[in-house]
Amino acid sequence: MRLFIADDSENTRKCLAGYLSDIKGIEIVGEAGDWAEATEAVERLKPDVAILDIQMPKENGVVPLRAMKSSEFPPKVIMFTNCFDSQYREMFMTAGADYFFDKCSEYNELEGVLKRLIAD
Repeated sequence: MRLFIADDSENTRKCLAGYLSDIKGIEIVGEAGDWAEATEAVERLKPDVAILDIQMPKENGVVPLRAMKSSEFPPKVIMFTNCFDSQYREMFMTAGADYFFDKCSEYNELEGVLKRLIAD
């Protein structure tokens, strides 16, 4: 499974990439630190799954998410955020996110979803 990670924190991207690359079947194909970079990279790299933070510089995340999901080869999108408020969850799930997880309390759920997606 080809995986892309977008988060404005370089430390978070590196930690996620290190942790998730140890899962058999995952190949980290790219990273980005803002929405513009993420949108361009997802279009170019065509990952199977994109893990996205919702708070990144330069743009509201709903517009880029919709663009990613309307592409010819849309990735599964996992929102992975510290903004775990029901209004954000509803807004991003309505915009096309496949999953929405809290970075602080649902780290294990992220791993579980990725393993299930690999098995499918």
